[in-house]
Amino acid sequence: EPLNLLFGNVPRAMHSLLIHGTILDGPGAVVVELGNNSYVLAFFFYIFILLAAFTILNMLIGVLCEVVSGVAAVEREKLTVAFVKFQLEKVMQQLDKSGDGEISKVEFSQILDNATATKALEEVGVDVVGLIDNIDFIFQGDDDEGEKN
Repeated sequence: EPLNLLFGNVPRAMHSLLIHGTILDGPGAVVVELGNNSYVLAFFFYIFILLAAFTILNMLIGVLCEVVSGVAAVEREKLTVAFVKFQLEKVMQQLDKSGDGEISKVEFSQILDNATATKALEEVGVDVVGLIDNIDFIFQGDDDEGEKN
């Protein structure tokens, strides 16, 4: 009768396999009952426990790999942004004629003519040609020397 309580119908069997075979809440008693009835059933229960454990293990490994790859992508992006910022600041210091720390239209054009700056911008996905095409729109309201109108 104990096997009938554990595996008497489909819902009971599913519940017993989940609790005793997957979550492993006292699988020993179930194995003893199955072994008393048939060694084959006990063997299949052990196989079920192993398969359930490996399935859960693989799911956890998958989640862990996804988290690690996400963190790596964020860190890679931070490093790239820091590198580009460093390169552009270095170029700006060389080309900032007025020394005010602000970029005029002429200085911006000179930055875009600089190979180091354009390479750094392209590494982060900036369309340099698009910037050059839109330089008048970006500096709308400034004259050629960078003075506000």
